[in-house]
Amino acid sequence: HTSAMSACAESALTLVQSIPVGDFNIGLAPCARPTWEVLTNLAKSSKKSLDATAMYVDLLGLRDRELFSASQMKALGGDRGYELFDAMRTAAHRGVAIRLLLGTLQDPLNSTEVRTLLEFPNVQARQWDPTHWYGGGIMHAKVWVADARTAYIGSANSDWKSLAQVKELGLLLDGMHAAEGVDELASFFELFWRWASPTFSTSRVT
Repeated sequence: HTSAMSACAESALTLVQSIPVGDFNIGLAPCARPTWEVLTNLAKSSKKSLDATAMYVDLLGLRDRELFSASQMKALGGDRGYELFDAMRTAAHRGVAIRLLLGTLQDPLNSTEVRTLLEFPNVQARQWDPTHWYGGGIMHAKVWVADARTAYIGSANSDWKSLAQVKELGLLLDGMHAAEGVDELASFFELFWRWASPTFSTSRVT
């Protein structure tokens, strides 16, 4: 057991999972960590930069809170979204440069979470819309990169349900042996960030 735990701690890749909160008698896989904990820790530990892609943003679950009481939302794991959003807002408050690369689904630029974060001068947000290229499509990548040193890639959307009520799977890349993978994800984000720039023109690409 001790050797297995040691191997988990030394691994450059860590399995990340979301398991629905409730009486399902389902646990995390060996060495796996919860999605909400990993993403919250990325925000909390970031010192200089935090980049994240999101199809849409619904960490606070405001519409769901109109249907369910506070105690019901807590029982469903809704507080996990609050914790992640609070960690992002705290990171913005301490001066971390945050870039949010969003899709077009559910008008994420006008979500309460994004509008709140954009009140900080060190937070930027862009929407990637591939309509001009492909006639449609969405930002479906879920990538987080903190300080260009630690990264997450997986299936979890930036909403409280993905943290507490939906099965999700991902990887945390951390440490010296994960540096190449983190660099690849950082480059991916940078490419799509430039692509989503309001000044980017398809006529400039040959």
